[in-house]
Amino acid sequence: MQKTKEKNIKVIITVFPVFFFLLYTSKPQIIINEVQNCNVTTLFDEDGDTPDWIELYNTSDTTVNLLNYSITDDSNFPQKWIFPDISIPPHEYLLLFASGKDRKNQTYGQSNSSSGFGHWKQRDDFTFQYIVIDGDVDISLQLSYFEIKNKLSECGIMIRELLNEKSRFISCVYNHTSKLNIQINPSLQPDIEKDWFKMWEIDYAMNFPNVWIRLIKEKDSISFYYSETGNSWHFSNKIYFNLTQPCFLGISHTSGDKNVESNCFVKNLKINNESVELSKLSKINLGSSAISKNTSSFHHLSFKLSKEGDSILIFTPKSQLELNFSLPELSRDISYGIDENFEYKFFRTPTPKSKNEIGYSKLLDSPTLTHRSGIYFSPIIVRFIKEDNTSIYYTLDSQKPTTKSKKWENENIALDTNTIIRAIAINEDAINSHISTFTFLFSNNSTLPVLSLVSEPTNFFSDSIGIFVLGNKADSTYPYSGANFWSDNEFESEIEYFIDDKLVYKTNCGVSLQGNLARVFEQKSLKLIARNRYNDDEFKFNFFEELAESNYRNRYSLRTGSIDWTQSMLRDPLATRLCQKLNLDDIEYSKPINVFINGNYWGIYNLQTKINESYLSDKYKLNEDSLNILLSVSFPINGDNNGYIKLIDSINNPKLQESVIFDIISHNFNLSNFIDYFFIESFSANYDWPFNNTKIWNEQNNSPKWKWIPYDFDETFMEYHINSSMFDIFENENLLNQEYNVFYDVYKKLIKIPIFRDSVFSRFQDLLNSSFKSDSVIKVLNTLIEERSEEVSNHQKRWNRSLFDYQKHIDGIRFFLEHRPLILLNQIDEKFYHKKLCKLKISANLKNACLFNLNTILGNTEIDGYFFKTLPLTITAIPNDGYKFVGWNIDTSSSNTITLYPEEDNLEIIAYFEKIDVSIKNDIVINEIMYKAPDDSDCKDWIELYNNSDHVVDLSGWSLKDSDDEHIYQIPENAFIDEDKYLVLSNDTNSFNSIYSAIVPLYGNFNYGLGRGDIIRLYNPFYELEDIVEYGIDYPWPVGADGTGYSLELIHPNRDNSEPSNWKTTLINFGTPGEKNSIYNDTGISNFTELGFSIFPNPASSYLYFRTNEVEISIVDIKIIDIFGNTVLEYKNNFCNSYFSLDIRNFVDGYFLVTVNYMKDNKIQNNCFKLIVNNH
Repeated sequence: MQKTKEKNIKVIITVFPVFFFLLYTSKPQIIINEVQNCNVTTLFDEDGDTPDWIELYNTSDTTVNLLNYSITDDSNFPQKWIFPDISIPPHEYLLLFASGKDRKNQTYGQSNSSSGFGHWKQRDDFTFQYIVIDGDVDISLQLSYFEIKNKLSECGIMIRELLNEKSRFISCVYNHTSKLNIQINPSLQPDIEKDWFKMWEIDYAMNFPNVWIRLIKEKDSISFYYSETGNSWHFSNKIYFNLTQPCFLGISHTSGDKNVESNCFVKNLKINNESVELSKLSKINLGSSAISKNTSSFHHLSFKLSKEGDSILIFTPKSQLELNFSLPELSRDISYGIDENFEYKFFRTPTPKSKNEIGYSKLLDSPTLTHRSGIYFSPIIVRFIKEDNTSIYYTLDSQKPTTKSKKWENENIALDTNTIIRAIAINEDAINSHISTFTFLFSNNSTLPVLSLVSEPTNFFSDSIGIFVLGNKADSTYPYSGANFWSDNEFESEIEYFIDDKLVYKTNCGVSLQGNLARVFEQKSLKLIARNRYNDDEFKFNFFEELAESNYRNRYSLRTGSIDWTQSMLRDPLATRLCQKLNLDDIEYSKPINVFINGNYWGIYNLQTKINESYLSDKYKLNEDSLNILLSVSFPINGDNNGYIKLIDSINNPKLQESVIFDIISHNFNLSNFIDYFFIESFSANYDWPFNNTKIWNEQNNSPKWKWIPYDFDETFMEYHINSSMFDIFENENLLNQEYNVFYDVYKKLIKIPIFRDSVFSRFQDLLNSSFKSDSVIKVLNTLIEERSEEVSNHQKRWNRSLFDYQKHIDGIRFFLEHRPLILLNQIDEKFYHKKLCKLKISANLKNACLFNLNTILGNTEIDGYFFKTLPLTITAIPNDGYKFVGWNIDTSSSNTITLYPEEDNLEIIAYFEKIDVSIKNDIVINEIMYKAPDDSDCKDWIELYNNSDHVVDLSGWSLKDSDDEHIYQIPENAFIDEDKYLVLSNDTNSFNSIYSAIVPLYGNFNYGLGRGDIIRLYNPFYELEDIVEYGIDYPWPVGADGTGYSLELIHPNRDNSEPSNWKTTLINFGTPGEKNSIYNDTGISNFTELGFSIFPNPASSYLYFRTNEVEISIVDIKIIDIFGNTVLEYKNNFCNSYFSLDIRNFVDGYFLVTVNYMKDNKIQNNCFKLIVNNH
């Protein structure tokens, strides 16, 4: 590996000895002086991110202007980013962020309200940006980046009495200690009083560069808070400090030295819960050399640099190549550029916008071993694979190796117990390698995946900062205030992920604690956070194989179950698994894994996805800045709450009529999402909701409807809550007294609207009598139990828990699931309907004769449950192959669909069927139909006939009719059709021949067209009806052939072609005239069904949703095909959720065919739909 790098460097130097280009005006010299494509901690941009960067340097004595020059990383796209009117002064630098953000001439100084953040560049003692206040105030902000230059560099929130240097003030600032500090200047006479300035350091390390600070002034008390996320605030201190009124509130910033500059970036400034534009603040400079003008510009390219190496090309305004620079692969925080001898070298300490330091010609690779990390079942001997002239130092106790660690002297390293090996390669003439980490585990017999977490032991276990221990400053009584585990400290860790004992993924990420009171438990929940400063800003591995493409890319949780940790650890996974049965787009996924901390077994964790702004922006292709995500109205995770508050205030207007309120809600909230979100919270009897654990989001522009996100179900399915009514919770005083609640605000309005309330509880009763029926949900529980069955005993033993207690709680959950469906139905009836429930059974007189649909319950062979007497039921009996619907026992209608109110206490409904012979064999069969082909590829209408006999048939004198008796086409003389062969009748043979190349007897033209739903009749010369098909465009007929360019095909010529179930949409664009049908099935048994999936809406825009009521299906293959036969989208997965969506926002308007193929019971199942897309 190293030899390859050395070779690349030689090539670079040989081909490009001096990387420069001469601009065509005054011909000054510009060079690429330094580049970094793995920036982790070197340089932050104005958003607090660490993008790649390119540094240009003007070596000449004159200013250079780059207007209309372009820079790219792809020679096929020379103008990826065009320089604006930028000039580089003599012997100065220009820094370009290769971030992909595409920003030009973005200048920041006093403020930049359009981008939502402010930037100060200071060289002074103190600068203050402020507003005048008179009274109480609540101010918070996000400090997204702060460039610390020395021990006096500070930035934060301040309140001061006067705008002079000797004013009394109190502040909360961030400084070089990476901690927040409270500062107070209580005296008006600092020159006389000795104790004129006081400072308290907050003992919690913060997550630099993203720090949230909050100050609340209430009369003469000042309270301070801090947060890692901006939504969960940690109280720090409360100080009595009387201030004269009015006073000055704002943002303070100092570089601490007039000879150095310090950059500071502030976002999300809020005063009294209102977002404030930074441009509204006044500014004063209390240091003589303060820089008060907008002096700093940032340029962001439209592309990023590859970590594996890249090309950087610069073109003139006339698109002539001026510079082609090859960048090698770099390690974290290493740069590549020109040293003082004008040679290209690697730099251990990058120097953006400064002269480069001494460089190195080599970059050492991290050490490797003869064995990979893995799970082994017998002792092994490992050795390092060492480069020449390098030394390897290593540890066996998870500590980072240094030159003081053990040096490898070519010895064997024998391993027979769990061991973590960490090693570093060192050569004084090269840049040291990064640390390699290897996990070796022995005798792990679990079938669960394994996650190894490795970090400095002090991060986990030291009394000073260890997150797993009480520490030196903890109270002695619960909840142990001041304990280390109340810190949100985040540190770097390496993770290795194993499946079937093999290493499948390895990366570095951030680790911190998660949760609230659950932190006091021995096994603590953790967050895994992908950040550039550790390795990458996303996890490049899909931990959940059931997700075809994971949008959960930058944060995962290792959850213990909070209160459920001492019980089953199954409640939250059970709820998230059940959410997959519902119409909820954004749900968390969970799976059990074994976790090892520094080689020590740490028990079972639930690896869980996290829905945040990056997930939503990835999934829906939205800008993160345009998202509003609220945990509650008070705590926006992303964006703000202004739109939500205005919306709720509008529906709370007492003058509005009910219909107007519903119209406002339906236009601003996703009501399907509301119903199913309400259902899962109610069914699970979540007693930590809706006071807590409510999350809602929308997008300000394209997706304005608010949608709820279900999460945190640790306190659910409790046996002692089985009779708890969610409706009683909604009458709780604490909830009623909340000014805003992101669920109850909408619920209290909708529940008063009878039509909508009935639709809510109609959906409830459907679910509780189908996919949430006792046996169905217990089956899900049993699956979860089985997944971890082999490891539970080890886990319980690790944490001194008994298997008896575990089983007791499992039994409690099972008891809950067994009885909760009927209890919830009775609660709804008692609260809203007062008529008791009807016990209803729906069945057929013949076994396997049909499938039943009841409201939203699809495809059941029998329905047996409890229903509300006041809500209508729509029941459809769909015949299976070989059966014909006859009637109902309670209705004289001949329709297989009835609507009724189940007003009796016990009601049995029977659908009657007759068995029919599906092996009907005509000599000549109408076998394929093409009607209404698309105009832009119109093959016109045609009908394929098939000779199902064992002899040649003469069709001379036969006639074809549609539904109109006057439309007659007579087949000409000598029209013979051989046995087992085809013949096509067309209304435009020229159009037919322009599309098809198949050689088939073709006759026409019949002078009429086939309608969207028509009758095709075939008569022999004696005017005897030989065959008839009356097809339709709606269910139960296949819908995919209407105007799409796809035909209707008969499954088998022996099938009754008058039955819609024997027809399917072809799988091949324009059909198969003259050939065997694409869906041909010669088994005599239908392996296809139209009942497995449904799609909606149709017409569709933006997203197409799929729903299935099937269980235990696999190998799902979905194709969306345009009218030209091109597959424009394909989705494949080995697992299928009951409800999911596909993104069709890039589709043009028009007709498409959707085919769904999947395996169930080892048989191919097929659905085919016609889709209309209307995006514009």
